[in-house]
Amino acid sequence: MLTINHIISILLTLIIANLSLNAADSCKVRMPDGINRFQPIIVPVVSLDGNEIYFDIKNHPYNVGGSDDRDDIWTSERSASGVWSEARPLDNHLNTAGYDVLFSLSPDGATALVYGIYDGKGQKKDGFSVVRRINGEWGKPAALDIEDYYNNTDKFFAHLGYDGKVLLMSLNRNDSHGSLDLYVSIKNENTGRWSRPKNLGAAINTEEIEGAPFLAYDGKTLYFSSNGRDGYGGVDLFISRRLDSTWTNWSLPKNLGPGINTIYEENSIWLSALSDTAYIVSSDSTHNREGIYYACLPEGFRPYPYAIVYGKLWLDSGGTRTPFAGQTEIRVYDDAGNEGLYYSIPGKAEYLVVDNSSGMGKGTTAFNKTYGYGKGYYDFGTKPRQPFWVRYDRTFEKKRPPVRSDTLAIIYFDTGVDTLTEAAKSLIGRLLSKIEGRRLLIVGHCDEQGRNIDNNALSGRRANNTSVLLRSLGILQTRIRVEAKGESQPVSANLAANRRVVIIILAD
Repeated sequence: MLTINHIISILLTLIIANLSLNAADSCKVRMPDGINRFQPIIVPVVSLDGNEIYFDIKNHPYNVGGSDDRDDIWTSERSASGVWSEARPLDNHLNTAGYDVLFSLSPDGATALVYGIYDGKGQKKDGFSVVRRINGEWGKPAALDIEDYYNNTDKFFAHLGYDGKVLLMSLNRNDSHGSLDLYVSIKNENTGRWSRPKNLGAAINTEEIEGAPFLAYDGKTLYFSSNGRDGYGGVDLFISRRLDSTWTNWSLPKNLGPGINTIYEENSIWLSALSDTAYIVSSDSTHNREGIYYACLPEGFRPYPYAIVYGKLWLDSGGTRTPFAGQTEIRVYDDAGNEGLYYSIPGKAEYLVVDNSSGMGKGTTAFNKTYGYGKGYYDFGTKPRQPFWVRYDRTFEKKRPPVRSDTLAIIYFDTGVDTLTEAAKSLIGRLLSKIEGRRLLIVGHCDEQGRNIDNNALSGRRANNTSVLLRSLGILQTRIRVEAKGESQPVSANLAANRRVVIIILAD
């Protein structure tokens, strides 16, 4: 599990790793025999601190199903002296006698994407699951509910984006251009279900195989393998950048070049924390030694800037600070007021988020239901030109938790409408003198008509639109909380009275 001490050592680790490479743009080093002793090996996944690696070994006699077992998950750790341990299979429920692959690890090390839907009896069916890690132990895999999921072949790859909301898959489906195409599925935050896989389109997919997707922490730069494009060998690694929100509009894929690709096959890729190093499955041109390598990634092939923001969480009790491991919401805001919701690392008094928002470094909050908002705010000033690390601790004060106080105003809406009337806007404008310097709770409600899921979303939009108006009038977004109650709290048999937003002043 990633810890702050590990994180603090990352910069030194990266410096040491870079010193082990030469200063040229193109360099490649094979990882130790303790990792590469047995082949074939694919799908390297490396922790953010660079001290833990997972990979898939095929047909190893130590696999659960022995030499006939196509895939098991193996791992190795790097010691403080920089020595990698002898690879070993995961000795837990994640390995079965069937296909077992770990495709992704979240930046905080607490969530992994694995192949298959587990039945608890050592069997699996096609699909993908996520598994959480608390205090070093992997829990029970939870199946991803993907709308209209199917795969016409037994070949597959997958990658879960850094925020856990974007799933990239390499599948063969009825609309595929070739034997394996890249698809995307987006998580519905209200239902937890994943959208029907969408083909990334002809800009990415060819009549041959596209696999091993890796979405960088900027959320826009895609790396993948392909044997359907001009290259150096049978399968090469490529880069493309997403041009809009459709997931079907991409820049022309570019080959990662001879520093990465060889006359042999490069079929997997994972990037280091700052995306200056690529972990790949490759061979060297001299001895044709297959295995996992790490290589310098030239600047022109690196993602757009992003920030990895991390820190300790503290509880201040009359001047005495102690680590605070309670669940904490971390919200990152962009220039338009949109927010990305994250949580503190389970079981740890720590948090870690990736900030690639349009207002990078301009807004973040840490909130706990008992202690309210934590002190601490970061502002990078100018937008960074490359990925970087930054540490900001957050401190909660042990005092009486915030309670709901005066109801300042109630705003009503027509059926199905989420926009504020001119009268409502005028009312809020007249209340500014009462709001200044206070913390607000904006609660959206609906009447009992329609589906519960739709009402929850509508009440959220009503509350969010009210919050946007308040922010446009100068109220800091860090002073505003938004809640969506759907149809759960009617106040009258008159449906019109239930279509409302309540603005509440919170006691300090």
